Amino acid sequence: MLYIRSLREGLPVFKALGSSTRVAIMELLIEKGPMRMTAIAQQLGITGGALTSHVKELTDAGLIYIETTGGKHGLQKICHAYDRRILVEAAPMGLEQQIYQHDLPVGGFAHSDVTGASGLARQEGPLEPQNSPEAFASSDRERAGLVWFSEGSLVYRLATPLEKGDKALELNISLELASFAPDSTGKTGADATLAINDTPVATWAVALGRTGDRNPHGWWQPGWPQHGHLCLISINSEGTYVDGKRVSAVKATNLALEEGDIRIAVSSKPRGRRSGGLMIFGRDFGHHEQDINTLLKYRHGKQK
Repeated sequence: MLYIRSLREGLPVFKALGSSTRVAIMELLIEKGPMRMTAIAQQLGITGGALTSHVKELTDAGLIYIETTGGKHGLQKICHAYDRRILVEAAPMGLEQQIYQHDLPVGGFAHSDVTGASGLARQEGPLEPQNSPEAFASSDRERAGLVWFSEGSLVYRLATPLEKGDKALELNISLELASFAPDSTGKTGADATLAINDTPVATWAVALGRTGDRNPHGWWQPGWPQHGHLCLISINSEGTYVDGKRVSAVKATNLALEEGDIRIAVSSKPRGRRSGGLMIFGRDFGHHEQDINTLLKYRHGKQK
């Protein structure tokens, strides 16, 4: 998640996005993932020379980066988008306000309580035993970039710089999710619940993930989603929001966000028509090159 602390700080980004062509480039990369520059030019109906200048603007603003790889026809330039979420402060941040950002690997949970068809995977394949909750006790789980479970919860611990007397102002969490069904009969979507320090803050519907025509990792199960949906949960002074929609009245001040770790629990409790489980995509999987991103705004209790 790209965090811009003031409108003035965001000028390079706003300038880079001040073109319908550059916005279209970003939309393509966000929708389709990394693309060859030649494919982008063809999709937009512009010349390679015109595309190069637009790509430079986006690169200079820190919105995309270029990877050069070898191919059948020589070197290929692949465009990647850095961030899918941009958070902008309309006013300059006060000197007393602090920002702490940290990424949590999807396999780096501190506690698991899952049942049914469940598992973890690295790029080279699932952790053993495959499709079993027993894999969640594996010593290799922190290296996993994909987690799925039919029912239950995962608890992550976010180590923070909060000290006694500090006041948490806002907590933002971004992660890529898809509903998970172990067989074709359960494709009905899922409900995800987020709890912070044992306090439920949001429950929302997670749509079916997108599948593809190819097997991306060789071992992928037919019908499993290959891409999820990026969800942004924001708990601030006004309530809790999921993708900009207010879903509960729980505020940051209602949570026990004090010194030490913050416990973040992601749960699936199948019920009613949304009976699926959840799949959480990490940096090496899915559509978005990220793990679980967190951003905490807080104020020191005593100015130093």
